[in-house]
Amino acid sequence: MDGLSAIGIDLWGMFLYLVNYGILLGILGYYFYPMIIKTIDKRRETIKQNIEETQRLQEELEKKLQAQVGQADKMKAEYKAEAAAMKKELADKRTEMIAEMEEERAKMMDEAKELLKQKRDAIVADAEKQVLSTMKKVLLSVMQNRVPEDAVESSVSDAWNKYKKM
Repeated sequence: MDGLSAIGIDLWGMFLYLVNYGILLGILGYYFYPMIIKTIDKRRETIKQNIEETQRLQEELEKKLQAQVGQADKMKAEYKAEAAAMKKELADKRTEMIAEMEEERAKMMDEAKELLKQKRDAIVADAEKQVLSTMKKVLLSVMQNRVPEDAVESSVSDAWNKYKKM
């Protein structure tokens, strides 16, 4: 022990340091340790609650996200259905318009045919009148006015109608 004293270490002083340190630890442990443990437990509980809240919020967010994805898919399907309906309606309108145009074309063709028939009939009637007139003039000049004009005209008309039907 003299060796310790030689280097400046006092055993009695070390003993008192250890006793003081033990008393200090005892007092601090008695008064402050429960508060420190309580604070640590509160902090641990707060962290646990925050983690649970985070998990709950994450689950809610995932549910909302899934709902929004479902809603987006539903809207997409509705838009596709609406687009298909529009295409069908467009095709129906197109078919209807084509039918109307065909009907109008057929009507115009019938009108044109009727008009052509009327013109043809008018031209034929005019040509007939001209031929009859020419034949009448030829026959009258051949007969040099020996036969009455009315008789030649009725005779030519009757012959014309008779041979026209053949």
